[in-house]
Amino acid sequence: MPCPGRRGFTLIEMMVTVTVLGILLVLVMPGFMHARAATAKHTLRQSLIGTLVQARAVASTREQVVLLCPSHDQQSCADSEEWHHGFVAAVDVNGSGTVDPGDQPVSSHGRFDADIHAISTRGRRLLKFYPNGGNAGSNVTFTFCDRRGPTKASAMAMSNVGNYREVPASPDQVARACTGF
Repeated sequence: MPCPGRRGFTLIEMMVTVTVLGILLVLVMPGFMHARAATAKHTLRQSLIGTLVQARAVASTREQVVLLCPSHDQQSCADSEEWHHGFVAAVDVNGSGTVDPGDQPVSSHGRFDADIHAISTRGRRLLKFYPNGGNAGSNVTFTFCDRRGPTKASAMAMSNVGNYREVPASPDQVARACTGF
């Protein structure tokens, strides 16, 4: 029997409220996680494109070779084709062909969100930009995958002259990029 003048919630009202909030959370969470993964993929992709453009511009402006490679410590190249751990770009001052302490840093990015992976074409662990703006070697393709899985994987190719375009992601590249998801 309620007491006159007292207000509050009954235990049943509280349980119903918590249950409704729980159901709403279960319905909203997958959409939030997908949006977060898509944002992480976009962030990595844009950071990589920005660094590629910057490396090419610095190479032609300074008339020096600029190196860009995956990096775990943002100071030296990693022996890897995985760019989601971070990457570094530097002017190859000493002509060593790899990023080392004697080089002038251009840009670096640390590890990205664990919800995203990015890999380059097999064997393309180092990109070298020359003063004419081109890069050495063959075209390179970057494949991006996030927690949403292989169906949401995408790829971007860079030509020898530094132009970028969307390309279909190859099944091999998708399988490599989506490992762990």
